[in-house]
Formats: sequence, C-alpha cells, structure tokens
Amino acid sequence: MRINTNYVNQSQLDAVSRRSLLQNKENDYAAYKQWPGLSDYAITSDMEDAVVNWMRKCKEEYRQMTENLEFKYPGADMFCRQKEFIERSVLFEVFREMPKCSLLHIHNAAALSTDGFISLLKDWAKSCDEGTGLAPIYIVVKPGGSKIPGTLLYNPDNQLQPFCESLSAFFKIQGAEEALKNLISFSYADRAEGISYIWDEFNEIFKRTGALLENSDFYYYYHYRAFMEMIEDRIEYTELRCSFTPFWDLENTPQSFEPWNLEEWDAVAGKWICRNIPFLDKLTEAANAARNDWNKTNPDDERKFSIGVILSARRDLNVFDTASVKNQGDKLLMKMDAAISMLGNPNYSKLIKGFDLVSEEDRGEMSYPLFSKGAYEAPGSGYTEDGNIVNAAAWQARSGYGEKRRIQLLDFYLHDGESLWAQNDNMYDADVICPHRIGHGFNLAKYPALTEIMASRAQANDPEPAEPFLEICPISNQMLRYFTDLRAHSAYELMKSGIKCVLGNDDPMILGNPGLSYDFWEAYVGMELDMNEIKGLVFNAYVCEYLADRSYPIVQGADSYAFSTANMIQDFNDLYWGPFLIRAYNMLHQKGLI
Repeated sequence: MRINTNYVNQSQLDAVSRRSLLQNKENDYAAYKQWPGLSDYAITSDMEDAVVNWMRKCKEEYRQMTENLEFKYPGADMFCRQKEFIERSVLFEVFREMPKCSLLHIHNAAALSTDGFISLLKDWAKSCDEGTGLAPIYIVVKPGGSKIPGTLLYNPDNQLQPFCESLSAFFKIQGAEEALKNLISFSYADRAEGISYIWDEFNEIFKRTGALLENSDFYYYYHYRAFMEMIEDRIEYTELRCSFTPFWDLENTPQSFEPWNLEEWDAVAGKWICRNIPFLDKLTEAANAARNDWNKTNPDDERKFSIGVILSARRDLNVFDTASVKNQGDKLLMKMDAAISMLGNPNYSKLIKGFDLVSEEDRGEMSYPLFSKGAYEAPGSGYTEDGNIVNAAAWQARSGYGEKRRIQLLDFYLHDGESLWAQNDNMYDADVICPHRIGHGFNLAKYPALTEIMASRAQANDPEPAEPFLEICPISNQMLRYFTDLRAHSAYELMKSGIKCVLGNDDPMILGNPGLSYDFWEAYVGMELDMNEIKGLVFNAYVCEYLADRSYPIVQGADSYAFSTANMIQDFNDLYWGPFLIRAYNMLHQKGLI
C-alpha cells in the first residue's frame, strides 16, 4: 500500500484553502457569469436576499424530507406524479410571478394543455349540439376499424362509422373524459411507466389528435386558447414548431405544399410571390386576438405577446430516398423549398424563423445527410426525374435566388442531441448548420471538445451574444425517459461549462406542463440550479426574443449584427426582474413567510 505523502504533509489550513479556491473556480463556470453585471443587481439587497433565501430554504426542506424518507425527491420522480404537489407549493406561485420572456421550444400540434384541449372538445361538442355550424367531431371508441381507439376526426367513412361515437354522445358516457385524457397524454404515472417504448405511444397520440387541426375553425380556437395560457404565464414571445397544415374546409387552400404551386404573379411587384397561406394567417389571427382579449380583460396588467414559426418536417424522411414509392427525398426538399417560398411573402418574412426536423432522433435520420445534400443545394435542386423536376426547374428559373443555396436562405433550428447514445454525433452537424438555437442538445455533454469550442464563444468579456443556444426541456426529457432523475440532467454541467441555454416545454398537451412555470420549478428543484442560473436562463430568453424580431442594428454586411448586452441587462433588470422581485416579496410577505 502506498501512502499519499504529499496529502499527508499538507496542513489542515492548506486543505481548507485549496477547497475554497476550487469552490470559487467552480462558481466562475456558472452560466450566468457570461453576462457581466447580471448577478449584481437587486431592487434592494434585503428584498432580493429575502426571496432567494426563502426559495433556497424550500429546496433544502425538500431534500431533508427526502433524506428522512418522508417522500421521494420531487425531481427524482415523474412529473405527472408530482404535478399536484408542485401546484400546491408556494414555490410554484413564485415561479408563476416570474417573467419568462420567450418560449422557444414548443410544437404547435401539442401546444394547448391537456385540460385545455379536453375543455375545448367539450365546448366544441356543446356548440355543435346548439347548431352553430361547427363541423361535428367523432371519436373512435372500439378497436377493429381503420383508426386506433381514441382517434378524433370529422368525417368517418361508412366502414369506420360503426366504430365511432359523436363527441357529444361520448362525453355523456361515465368516465369518458378520464379515458380520453389517458389516451392523449401521459397524465397518469401507471400508464407512462407501463409503456415499453415511450416514443411509440408519443407518436400514437399525434395520430389520435392530428386530423382536428385540419379544420380552420378548430385550428384557430385551439391556438387561441394555447396562447392565452402562455400569456397568463408571463410569456411574451413564442416560437412554434409547425407542420405544413392543409385546411379541408376552406376553398383554394393548399392541400399539399409544392413550392411552385404556392406562388402567383404579383402585377404590382412585377414578380412571382407566394400567395397567402391560411394556417399561417390563422396563427397570427389567434395570437393577436389572445393578446387583445387579455388586455381588454386585464387593463391593469397589460401584456405583450407575439409569435414566430419554425416550419417542420418529420425526421424520418430520408433526403436520399428518390427511388421508393414514397419518394421521401422529394417530400423533404419540397417542404424546405416551400418554407423558402413563404419567406418571400412580405406577410411572413418576419413570422417564419426557419426550418426543423422533428420527432424521435434515435430512430430518425442523421443530420449530416440533410445539409450534405439538401441544405447545400440551390432551391429547386435535387428533385428526381420521376418527380416534379420540370416544375422545380421552372420555379428555380423564376425565383431570382441566383447562386444562393438553401442554407443561405433558410435558418435551421434542428432537434439534435436529444439522445443518450454516445455514438449519436448529430451535435457536430448542429453546431455547423444551426446558427441560432439547437433543439434539446443535452448529449453535447458526451463531447467535451465540442463543448469547449461552443463555450469559448460565450466568454464573459464578449459584448455580443454568441450563438447557438440550447433549448432545454426538463419535463419532456424526464417523461420521455432520458433523465428519470433530473438531478442527473446534463444541462447542469453544460451550463456550468458556459453553454448558454433557454427552457422550453415541448409538448404540453401530452405532458401536462402549460407555460414555463412547471419547467422552471423542475429546473430549480429537480436539476438543482440556483437562482442566479435561473435568472440567466430568463435573460437568455430575453436575448433570444430580441434577436428573433430581426430589428437589431446591422453593423457590416447582411448577416452581421451587434448590440450592447450591458444596456440589455439594465433594461432586463428594470423592466422584468425588478418588478418580479417586488411581486414575489409582497406575496411571500402577505403569507407571513418572510
């Protein structure tokens, strides 16, 4: 046995000094340190200290109760089992008062909460009974037909009809609401834990609900209610991952999205331009109505609210598949080119932010083929002879894009790094192709060299925000079984290493986490971030919101920008964080907690 004489010979004082030195160095890596001055502000030190210390005490009590075997630590248990506990906590009320600034990772097909979705269906069924002209909705209640039980649709054919009930009749059945909730969400732990492969059931839920969004009225009311939930939770800007949605109930609505069929001649502009796209118009209409209705109802608490759209295709489309009957390659290229065409319409040039590939990453296509072929080709290129090569060539000839490639015309916000497999190296490609943000990205922690490169862009002395940001979704990552115990979530180490992150809620209809307060609660308690890091996450969301409106001053060239984060920090503290501290302090004081 060898004795460590160097350690033995050190005095106790040297050991204490070394420990203190290392602790200070570890704190230097905290993510909020990247923005100088962000952690130095308080309305009054006493007020901020009182709120932060009370919140810290809450978390310490949870830990103590766990160690005393009184309950399982909340962050180590499934969110659906802990949701009621979270909602009853005063800590949750504090997070409800906290500004969120922007929600940057949410899918529009699951944007409305579970309870909000069922409430909409019940109101819709009642309206249909009253003869308001809304399209009746049916639900498949028996197995054996062409649709899985729980599928919601408008016009079942004669073969499917015997397996369906009208929504009105269905809700009259005892236990129907709970049964439906079980089929469209992971609201119950026994169901969520009993599924062999969670992604399979995740995709089944979208099959059950997806057809409803192809009616323009339902699309509007669905998003209106989702936006109201966001506004209520102090979210003022949201970017939705959206599929290309056709409406069967409107005349002259695109039923598919070939870019050459989206454009019409504009005599005033003297060029071909993308015509209006109904699903984008409905999104804008719903967002404006939700904001206006909130402010009319709450004149003393007016809120800002706006949206952006990231158009999406499924990740299982293979851009090299040009020979099969499905011809996935052409489908993917068409959607990318359709997004580029829509950006050419002045109505959508600021609304559309970019393009993404969604759904499961591990069994989907890798990111490298996407930009090695489609993204680095010119719009209209890459189509097959037995596809729409003639139309593509004509569209390309009149487009006026010249020598530009898709990646120069379309920003990518890819879902990458949503995997626990070490061999999934999509983050290498995401760092190249995603200039602004990366969806999830938590397996970046498995690549220390790439982590170091990305973190080095965000040094504390850099006045500009270095991109990309990672869009971390704690509850989604837990419910999809990547991190069943959030204390093990890699975002903690990534943030400590200087990687900038924002929080998203991903799919609140399925997960039951509308707004961002639940995810911030889990980040604070489950992932054990401190309030400086929570503040850093909110400020990052503020920066991303500012970047997203594309109104930042141009310095040199069309792709350059610069602004002073020092000024932004002052505005953020004065307009957002300071008022939050006052609200939180007053609430806790009224409850006699501080």
